[in-house]
Amino acid sequence: MLNIVLNAAGLESAYPDSVWYSSTTVETATYISNRAGVLSFANLSLLILYAGRNNILLYITDWSQSTFLLLHRWVARLCVLQACLHSAMYVRLYQISGTLSTEQKLEYWIWGIVATLALSLLIPPSILAFRTRRYEIFLIIHIALAVLAVVGCYEHIFTRFTHQWGYETWIYIAIAIWGFERGIRLLRIARNGLQTATLTVIDEDYLRVDIPNITASGHVYLYFPTLTWRFWENHPFSVADTRIRRRGNPSAISSPVIAKGKKSAETVKVNSDVSIRPNRERSSDSKISGIESSTPPETGITLIVRTRSGTTAQLRNHSSIRVLVEGAYCSHPDFSSYANMVCIAGGVGITAVLPIIKAFPGNVKLYWGVRNRAIVDEMEAELKGIDVDVVVGRRIDLKDVLEGSPGRFAVVASGPPGLADDVRAIVAGMAKTKDVKLYEEFFAW
Repeated sequence: MLNIVLNAAGLESAYPDSVWYSSTTVETATYISNRAGVLSFANLSLLILYAGRNNILLYITDWSQSTFLLLHRWVARLCVLQACLHSAMYVRLYQISGTLSTEQKLEYWIWGIVATLALSLLIPPSILAFRTRRYEIFLIIHIALAVLAVVGCYEHIFTRFTHQWGYETWIYIAIAIWGFERGIRLLRIARNGLQTATLTVIDEDYLRVDIPNITASGHVYLYFPTLTWRFWENHPFSVADTRIRRRGNPSAISSPVIAKGKKSAETVKVNSDVSIRPNRERSSDSKISGIESSTPPETGITLIVRTRSGTTAQLRNHSSIRVLVEGAYCSHPDFSSYANMVCIAGGVGITAVLPIIKAFPGNVKLYWGVRNRAIVDEMEAELKGIDVDVVVGRRIDLKDVLEGSPGRFAVVASGPPGLADDVRAIVAGMAKTKDVKLYEEFFAW
């Protein structure tokens, strides 16, 4: 609505006093076309800002990156629509004036068409189905067309007006935003340095990745410069833990985790010599059941990776690999006004909710749905001291879990899109009669 108003409101015609236009219609159409072009430039700067991981608005608003990526996509659609409107209207205006054949041979016109086509071609490969299945290809196409669009916009203005009216300022802003964001990424990577990650196959779906010598919370982006020739590729992962367990170390002893279901529930058998403790009374990692660890855990982070096609599938062939870590990024909300929290995780979504649980001072109940219990066994130490129900091989009864929770409480959900949708629908219904706050932890594509 704002873009429509800015594009059309406040226009005043000077015809017939103006010598530049043949009619009021031509004059008004020219004004609208020019405004559409300028607004497309302004939105180009905005959509680049919204797409960045180091967007300063993330810290000012405390919104999630997923929210800004949603805004990025809508601003991008407006930007493309305005560019197309600007181009199409000028085609018609030059047809009316009889100068189209002359204008379309000029350099500024050619660059304008290049920029408009580059922006338009960004749309098809950005659809969700393509992004999720061929993300690496999408990213290369997206960046290449975006660069071509920015260059085309600048050349379009420079070859038409040089630096006469300042339209190119929007392009400078877009380039500055992009350069700043990429520079911060490089600084984050340099801070952590080149590390060697240890890879452990959990089962056919999951890998455990241990990276020493760094600390992080929230989520990080990993680069694997020696895995493929596409050294620039990176993927986001939630940090499951901020230490690395030594195999066979007493500090790796864990809490019992029970899998519950309505019928024929499977029990996940783990060490039973440590009792479940309330969330606020967790013991230290170095002392368990009166036994003090002789060797403290290493400093580092632990990630659980679900292997799909592409880069993550190739990781299964390695026991260790060189890795660059960009991060950490963290956008956890404030739950301090709530005494109780219910966390619902699906599969590898457990890695996103664990840091939230460990930072929450009140009472927490965790429900975790998994396909098989191999990942549960692998996560024993991280689950120590947490009141958790694990459902193996079936769906969590979300309605029973959420509607049965007493009082006012916060809900954190992380997992497949279907699980998040179901949790959101149930919580939205509950919000009519209960004080409940929902937070979804996920990565948007």
